[in-house]
Amino acid sequence: MLVAAAYSLTSMGNDGSALQVSFTRVGDRFEQTVTRLDHLGNTIAVWRDVHDSGSDDWPASPPIQELSLEEIGGKNVLLGVGRAGKSHWSVSIETTESGSAPAIHFDFACRCPAPPQWLGTTYNIDFSIGDDSSSDHSMNATCNEDATLKQVASNRTRIEPLHHPTKWPGTVRWRYTIQYDL
Repeated sequence: MLVAAAYSLTSMGNDGSALQVSFTRVGDRFEQTVTRLDHLGNTIAVWRDVHDSGSDDWPASPPIQELSLEEIGGKNVLLGVGRAGKSHWSVSIETTESGSAPAIHFDFACRCPAPPQWLGTTYNIDFSIGDDSSSDHSMNATCNEDATLKQVASNRTRIEPLHHPTKWPGTVRWRYTIQYDL
């Protein structure tokens, strides 16, 4: 199994804390990790996207296989694409702020030939980070009008699209921002 670091974006808070998204290639796909760091660089919380086997047509998280770091409007943006079954995924990721807190915005889409069995992004939340027993709540996701957040287990969150096309083939889109309060 090939494992290599790939890309990351960091959103800095006024107090020196940060929110970072990083992508590591594992096999033929990139796995995503969102990490909250305190002002000393210590990890406070971690969300990791969930990946099933490479043969799933409807994986638990988008199967991003190609990723590039681009500068758009003077800002670094990650752009990615991938495929599973007969469907094609794309993503754009950028740093932003939610109020004055660091945040990372995700914009996913999937082009499907027929109605999907499942679409969305699934995160495992790591409870064992740091000494703070509430670290699982130190990050949260805010969905745009085209997505919804579902807690599916005590340590697992899903972000799912709310709308599907009336005709197929069609494109399904879901957008959300991960942030924390300072």
